[in-house]
Amino acid sequence: MKFSIIWTNLVLLIIFGIFSSCAHKKKTLNDSVTQEGVATLQAIWIKDKAKKFDMAVKLTNLSTKPLLIPNGAMTCRKGSLEGKITKTSLDHVNPNISWILQPSQTVEFYFVCTVEQKIQGEMMFTIKELFENKNLDSPDRGNRLAEGLTLTIQ
Repeated sequence: MKFSIIWTNLVLLIIFGIFSSCAHKKKTLNDSVTQEGVATLQAIWIKDKAKKFDMAVKLTNLSTKPLLIPNGAMTCRKGSLEGKITKTSLDHVNPNISWILQPSQTVEFYFVCTVEQKIQGEMMFTIKELFENKNLDSPDRGNRLAEGLTLTIQ
């Protein structure tokens, strides 16, 4: 009886070890890109998977004005394939709606970038445009303050 319990535990431990070694590992990052006086986009971690990658980023408003990130401004790609941001960790960080970042505000969020097929290659996250928020509380675009903030991870 005692031998049976030990044997079962050993088998379960081996099976768990096999599946754990196949798990995708989260890679800690410190890459960043800055548009002086406007914003800094920093990579925190990334997890590469076959048809997608998960990535956590931090976006900081360096401006004295609220920043508007317009609808559709966040994009991603893996290798040569354009990806689709399918999920984010914050309700207000939705790639399909405009959102506003107040002066000196920093927001951290993660997202999933999904591509159509398995592919290897660099992983990219881009905020195509950042605008001054003209009316402070609505998604009215003021002057374009930055474009093409891109993180590229090998």
